[in-house]
Amino acid sequence: MRPPRFDLHPLGLRAQLLTILLLIASLAAVIALVLLHALGQVETALTRITGVDLNRFELSQRMATQAQNVVAQVPTLTRAGSEAAIDSAGVRLEQDLNDLTKTLQALSAAGNADPELRTLQGFLGNLRSNIAQLQQIARRRLVLEQSQAGATRRLESLRQQLSQDDGPGAPLAVLRVRQRLFELSVATVTGAQLGDPVELQALLTRVSAEVQALDRSLPNQGLPAGFRQRAHELLALLGAAENPLRLRLEQVRLSYLQETRLSVNGSLSDRFLATAASFNQSTQASVRALGSDLGSLIRRQRAVSVFAFAAMALGVVGVLIYANLFIVRRLRQLLDAIEASKAAPHTRLPALGRNEIGDLARALQDNLDLLAGREAATLAAKETAEQALEGLRRTQSQLLQSEKMALLGQLVASVAHEINTPIAAVKSSGNAMAMALDQWLSGLPDLLRQLDAATLQAYLDLVGQVRQARPLESTRAERQRVRELAAALQAEGVASSHWMAGRLVQINPALELGPVLPLCRHPLAAHVLDSAAALATLLSGAQNINTAVEQVAKIVFALKSYSRVSGEAPRVLADVREGLETVLTLYHNRIKRGVELVRHFEPVPPLHCWPDELNQVWTNLIHNALQAMQDRGRLELGLGLQGEHLLVRIRDSGPGIPPELHQRIFEPFFTTKASGEGSGLGLDIVRRIVDKHGGRIEVDSRPGEGAEFRVYLPLRPAA
Repeated sequence: MRPPRFDLHPLGLRAQLLTILLLIASLAAVIALVLLHALGQVETALTRITGVDLNRFELSQRMATQAQNVVAQVPTLTRAGSEAAIDSAGVRLEQDLNDLTKTLQALSAAGNADPELRTLQGFLGNLRSNIAQLQQIARRRLVLEQSQAGATRRLESLRQQLSQDDGPGAPLAVLRVRQRLFELSVATVTGAQLGDPVELQALLTRVSAEVQALDRSLPNQGLPAGFRQRAHELLALLGAAENPLRLRLEQVRLSYLQETRLSVNGSLSDRFLATAASFNQSTQASVRALGSDLGSLIRRQRAVSVFAFAAMALGVVGVLIYANLFIVRRLRQLLDAIEASKAAPHTRLPALGRNEIGDLARALQDNLDLLAGREAATLAAKETAEQALEGLRRTQSQLLQSEKMALLGQLVASVAHEINTPIAAVKSSGNAMAMALDQWLSGLPDLLRQLDAATLQAYLDLVGQVRQARPLESTRAERQRVRELAAALQAEGVASSHWMAGRLVQINPALELGPVLPLCRHPLAAHVLDSAAALATLLSGAQNINTAVEQVAKIVFALKSYSRVSGEAPRVLADVREGLETVLTLYHNRIKRGVELVRHFEPVPPLHCWPDELNQVWTNLIHNALQAMQDRGRLELGLGLQGEHLLVRIRDSGPGIPPELHQRIFEPFFTTKASGEGSGLGLDIVRRIVDKHGGRIEVDSRPGEGAEFRVYLPLRPAA
């Protein structure tokens, strides 16, 4: 075949396209230079706005917010009711003032030498000084309030001590002095509530004069020593510097001073906020002016961009028109010819000139000729592969059925013994029923003629108890029940108590002795109990036959399900637990002889699967487990969910598998059993079936600790 050639023809498509692309690239370069110049102007304006004016605007807004925070915090300081509250308000105000100072410094550092900034800095200094004075006033006010409260309590305490000297025999001088002291203390306590400093000063002067006069007259009154001492203490408190009136007067003066400072603070705050607002307005005006300039630049850049995109669009449209006229049309001719060649393989592609498309058409024609020859060979190889695959499927199905039959042959003796047991039970129960029926029919007519009406009714009630009988769990429990009834009958003085107790247990183990006690004392009690016991034998024999037939049917169903030949049937919904129970039925005779079977079955949903093939998996794994334990040990079966998978676990207590053989046991024809005991295909078949279901199988085993096989099956089959 001639190799394709893609030469650059003098007038080829590639040369024409390169020329057009060079023209478009030149136009794009010119447009790019214009755009770069416009973008440079925009970038300069943006740098000015973002680097200077926007920063100034942001700082001015922050300054206004911080100033408002300072103004809002001042009332909190003046209303503080404790030292901690004053400290907390002072710390917050100090932080806000520091933040405001930093903002003003940042505005000054940004190159803003406006007179308004210097004015704001002066206002800020005065505001800081005024707030410091307010904080000192608040602390002094709190101290005065606490001192006044303590002095008032001391005054009240001394008054109460003086009042203890009252009595019928108190001297007249004591009464007069006490009365004057009470009047002075009441005037002091009452005056401490006044708010007018003039009234407070006048009251303080009057009280001080009376205190001094009374203090001078005390030594001449002939008062008792204890009373005179307490009177001196009270007068000392009324004339001391911490007199409640003096403390109240200082509080009122501090309140006036605080109001003055608050007024000054409000004036400073208003002037600061007004100056800050003026500064913000000037900043906003500057930003708006720059924004207007930036908008003009953006509009100019937009116009240039529109022109550039229009020019580029015209260039692209020109290329598309050329491509449609000279390239797409020829390619369409080539594609139409290729589609026609699919219906008619020998159709030749058209010659499209000496250019790249013509070279492509010739190369495609050569490839079509080559593919036509290979297609015939591929079809023949495909048919051969399909025949081989079908043969492989038949061989695999035959191999699976052969493995089933091999295991079934090993189970024949065990299953035959398993079927023989219920058949023997049917035979034994049939003989017992025949004898009981003959005994009952032969003795019933004479018995009915000899019984009176009351005894006959008691007999019929006893027969009704036969229908309600439920067998005991074991013969040991049955013997225990016989002993209990025999002891009760003997206590009632009934003869042949042990024999009658056996008949009553045969009739109904749960029978109460009270209703049948009169019948046991009847002269015909032996005939009545024998007749009822015969009916009980008939009923229990029928139940035994029914149980044996169900057991045989279960075994036959398991054999039928296991031996069924599986074809290419579709997946169906099946209960995995039923499959496990079917396999256990086949191995029941081997398990019951010396294997402890433990089931750990959890509720699981039905599974989309091939149930016959999964039963083969359970059969092979359980068979291997029983062989490993030599039918003696512990067999555990688990069924449950793990994530998105259904998990089946089969564990034995055999000798285990060495770690180096964990992977080899799944290889075809590999076996650890003696010659003639295994084909080496069981676990290989298991792995293939699990893989077919999209699952996986794992083994966990150590020598001497048994082996556990875990089969994971997806709950949702892969599409």
